[in-house]
Amino acid sequence: MARVLVTGAGGYIGTTLVPTLLEKGYQVRALDRFFFGRELLREDPGIEVVQEDSRKIRPEHLAGTDAVVDLAALSNDPSSELFQKETWEINCEARVRTATLAKEQGVQRYILPSSCSVYGFQSNGHARRFAMEADAARARRRGSDLFSAEDGSRQSERRDFQYRCKPE
Repeated sequence: MARVLVTGAGGYIGTTLVPTLLEKGYQVRALDRFFFGRELLREDPGIEVVQEDSRKIRPEHLAGTDAVVDLAALSNDPSSELFQKETWEINCEARVRTATLAKEQGVQRYILPSSCSVYGFQSNGHARRFAMEADAARARRRGSDLFSAEDGSRQSERRDFQYRCKPE
């Protein structure tokens, strides 16, 4: 039976996704700080609860998982304005770390869901380009795995994985 790590499992989407995965027969490792309480996820023998901040994810959290659904985020403009440092750490750096560790641990699939809320809607109808881009098909190795660019972004380009985090 496949095991899925869901970061942000105790959040708005996670508390809906986790029961759906269980109903489909998946084992779920639910990683979250559970800021809103652990009781939002029902007790189930198919859930392994890991109460941890996504910024502190470790290789053992990914061990034995087949897929990651990375939902952990500070998700609204007021929060991101009040907690700019934490938003950057959680929404960009922790996701890069999670994706990198997943790759290193041999996880077959990393899923980073997004929406217009992530990209930001502009009056011309076009979505603003999200700061993190993953494009495994075109990634090339260029020097070190992680480097800072002149525009303040951090990026990694490896033969099999690429990302870029750019502060807005």
